[in-house]
Amino acid sequence: MTTQRDRIQELAREASGYLRRDAARDILLPADGAPDWFTDLCHHAHGGMMPDDWRYEFIQDALNATEDGADEDGIDLDALYPYTADRLDWLASHLDRPGYSDEAARDMSGPPADILAFVALGMDAELREVFGLVRTRLEEMAEEEGDENSD
Repeated sequence: MTTQRDRIQELAREASGYLRRDAARDILLPADGAPDWFTDLCHHAHGGMMPDDWRYEFIQDALNATEDGADEDGIDLDALYPYTADRLDWLASHLDRPGYSDEAARDMSGPPADILAFVALGMDAELREVFGLVRTRLEEMAEEEGDENSD
């Protein structure tokens, strides 16, 4: 018997297969022919943001972590994006991104003394936000499937 946790991991594994890297632009995109539920998952994970390269990267990170059975604490920004250049690319890629850093600094009662730590806090906040959005949608899908199977 498949548990809800198992089904969430299966959905994450399947969803991972619907992201492909466009080699010419070195960005992740939904694969042609991806099912509607995957498109809905990506829209949900964008949280109202227009399609965005970093969001797709974070969606992939969230799917991989979920597939491995990790929860939010299993997401490690330093392991995923250890390079300063990645973090600064993230910051410069969208006008909303400095807001993540500002909010993270407010949560800590002020900005850290190191600007790069400030940027990392914001990037980590967005990564965790996307993880939560992806995880919630996968849980809802698994629950809906369970409800349909019990009818």
